[in-house]
Amino acid sequence: MTGIEFLEELRAYLALRHTLVFMMTGSISPENRTRAYDMNVAGVIPKPDSGMSFLKTVKMLREFWRVIEFPD
Repeated sequence: MTGIEFLEELRAYLALRHTLVFMMTGSISPENRTRAYDMNVAGVIPKPDSGMSFLKTVKMLREFWRVIEFPD
C-alpha cells in the first residue's frame, strides 16, 4: 500500500477523517504531494538518509508537537 492509498483508506472512515498525519517518504512526485495535501496531511517529510538524520527528524517532530495548538 502506498502512502496515498493509506490516506485514502484513512480518510474514508469518518472517525479518522481529521486525524493529524505526517507523510514520510523516500520519493514523492509533485502530483502525489499535491494529492497528499489535498487529503489534509500536516506535512510531507523526506525520509532521512541515515540513522542520525532520522533521529534529528524525530526530534524536530517532537518539538513541533510542543508548540502547536489543537482545537478543543
